[in-house]
Amino acid sequence: IDALTTGAIIALLKNNKDVEVEVFNGDYPADKTEKHEIYMGNKKILITENYYWGPKFLLCGMLHLLFFFLPRGIKKFLFIKQLKLVYFLFMKLKKKKLDMSESALIKLIEADYIVNMSAGDSFSDIYGLYVFFQQIVDKVFARAYGVPYSVFPQTIGPFNKKITKYITKGILKNAEKVYIRENESMEHLIGIFGKMPNFEAANDMAFLMEPHSVKNKEYEKFVKTGESFYLSFPYIL
Repeated sequence: IDALTTGAIIALLKNNKDVEVEVFNGDYPADKTEKHEIYMGNKKILITENYYWGPKFLLCGMLHLLFFFLPRGIKKFLFIKQLKLVYFLFMKLKKKKLDMSESALIKLIEADYIVNMSAGDSFSDIYGLYVFFQQIVDKVFARAYGVPYSVFPQTIGPFNKKITKYITKGILKNAEKVYIRENESMEHLIGIFGKMPNFEAANDMAFLMEPHSVKNKEYEKFVKTGESFYLSFPYIL
């Protein structure tokens, strides 16, 4: 779990002592669930992360976006419980491990609250429409099933296409809170959509983390010398 996600979890747990937090990753090569350890001060906390195969997540989200007018029960039956009919043959041919019960998706749409982070800077159309639609799916689900949601501190925008502006306006308008990380993002959004009452400036959530030792030789080398294995491969960055 990265710094942004850890900061978001800490923010939620500090202000809501009795909540159960799970992480949802909708852009992964397969479906699986893992437990991660994070630290809140000296306290170690186990967090469940639900990984979901990216194309399946995107397909399901687009069906909900296109047929938003259908009743919730019909959407859940057709686009979640019967989703396996679309990818079953592909799964068998490619020998992919996919959860045909869609347990992670069901947890998502039955959540009490959804918090979105969009990888910190991917709620935009500058990376292409695939990334834009991939990053809005959780918010589409929230609106489709009446789950309250907030956009946690992140870079939002820029938006250059009419279709992305139209969809984004609805997403931002219906969020309980939209926390915006930079002045440039705030100015951009106000310039396109006007000042919405749910807009609020906020710091990066990584500042909520407390320092603790990391046993990683590559990281220690980078801190001491500024040299890193990863800097030898700019295409990775």
